[in-house]
Amino acid sequence: MASAITEDFATCQPQRPLIWHRSAPRRLIDKSRPEAPLAGWTTWQKHLARRKSPQVPHFFAGKEPALLWGWPKNWTRDELADEIGAPEAAASDFSSISADSLDLSHALQAVGLAYALPRLAGKLTADPWWRLAKSLATLATDAGQHRVDWLADPRDVVRNQLLAGELPLVLGYLFPELTICRALRNPAREALSEALVAVTDGKGLPHARLLPVLGALFACWTRCRWLGERMKRGCWSREAEVQYLWLVRQAIRLANGRGQFLFGENDDSPGAAALHPLFTTALELVGDHGDCALAAAMISKSVLPRGMKPRKKILPKPALDSTWSGIAILTSNWSKSAARL
Repeated sequence: MASAITEDFATCQPQRPLIWHRSAPRRLIDKSRPEAPLAGWTTWQKHLARRKSPQVPHFFAGKEPALLWGWPKNWTRDELADEIGAPEAAASDFSSISADSLDLSHALQAVGLAYALPRLAGKLTADPWWRLAKSLATLATDAGQHRVDWLADPRDVVRNQLLAGELPLVLGYLFPELTICRALRNPAREALSEALVAVTDGKGLPHARLLPVLGALFACWTRCRWLGERMKRGCWSREAEVQYLWLVRQAIRLANGRGQFLFGENDDSPGAAALHPLFTTALELVGDHGDCALAAAMISKSVLPRGMKPRKKILPKPALDSTWSGIAILTSNWSKSAARL
């Protein structure tokens, strides 16, 4: 699968008819002629600007954009916020770069550029836009050759899920008209499914060594779940979906009232790593009444989806012990004043 994708990109000019999936609008195919490779660019721009589906996620909006959910300040958060906010300036930096050479911050930046591609079509000319799309797809393909290793550096797990999971999923979701991007969907599902099952204990609780990066990892998976909600086959397997359902509850257990994960790489500046929008989105996607009651008790009622009222009678048991994860939570009740160990 991966070699076929790379080979297609290496042998095809960006505007040749071969790049279009059979589901692409006929006008795109008709405008793309081998003898005039840039003839269809204006048509492609107009198509991206006018289409209603797929829905482009608003992951750049707000004071706490979804792309930076759970991203600690000491991971060059401030610099990334500036770069993600101006994607056209960073587009040329990814024209020829390999997955092995990308650090964690640049991995997130690559994902941000993928989300920005529809908007960038109105700001870039044909050649740089297609070069960027090609580069991002190649990055996703290369990263997919490496399986997740949860026993390695925890940051490498986040990097793997950004490049091998979220990046190809974004491209496959946003550009179903392009054969090469559409082909990235299955490898993305495999990478995400494998990781969710591998790093959790069967009930969504991650291994203790991943607690320092849980914010960024949970955010990555939640963004993917948002995309999967709008894709016919979702974003991962049924087994992985079960783990994510459990993970939402376990993440709430592992958070404090300030919206930060216990033992995470947090900082003390106000709102720097706040996870309230992340929890709200996760609850909107898959949360049940028990999860919402727990979130209201442990974090704040403000994180609940609109119209959802907490029901204290269905709170889960407060204590938790997982031998596989190496995590135990000892407490007698869910009151914020209760002792917790």
